[in-house]
Amino acid sequence: MAEAVAKDPGYALAQSMHALLIAENVINGLSEHSDAELAEAHKAATLALRLAPRDPAVLGTSGCALAYCGDYRKALESLRHAVKAAPFDLGAWGYMGWPLAATGSKADIEELLKITERLILSAPSHPGVPYWQYHRSVALASTGDYAGAIDAIEACLAEQPEFAIGLMHYANVLGEAGRIEDAISAVSKALQANSALTVQRYAEIIGQLTDQKSVREQRLAGLRKAELLVTDN
Repeated sequence: MAEAVAKDPGYALAQSMHALLIAENVINGLSEHSDAELAEAHKAATLALRLAPRDPAVLGTSGCALAYCGDYRKALESLRHAVKAAPFDLGAWGYMGWPLAATGSKADIEELLKITERLILSAPSHPGVPYWQYHRSVALASTGDYAGAIDAIEACLAEQPEFAIGLMHYANVLGEAGRIEDAISAVSKALQANSALTVQRYAEIIGQLTDQKSVREQRLAGLRKAELLVTDN
């Protein structure tokens, strides 16, 4: 993708995909230069939106990349335009999970729960279902419904057992529910799936996704209770 944007910097979809690939590298803990790569991803996503502000594919892909970069306000704006232009793009609806969970707004969490319920019920065989379940689990956990959050993330992991970020979230929810040994086991499985995604790196990623202290603390509290995370700086 880097070669594509180098050959044609004005190709909006390539710029948006370039942004998403870079940002995904960071969010999966695979980058050694996360700040620089997130800045590059943000620049490419912003350029893509400027080049093609009405293209649903560009809006959706750039929106997801911006959410990974922590610019959840701009991400949500872009994704809302995407689903308005292409209401049957289930992937773009699913991408909204990232920024809606990052705002700290009760209304946004309620919206996320409605979106994920609708997606799962309307397209139960869609490949995005595990990730919709993940977003649903994050939303449920933020309301204090840890039993529901555990059910949702277990449904996710039943289909994607090596989803490392999902396993780290699972550990956090298990810790909140007082299931300390299970939380430790979930972290062990996450490290087996992706050794680069340590608990500390996961904490840093959560810090990149949101600037809301309450959201960061809630998404890490169970790991602290299980004494898996001492500090996230």
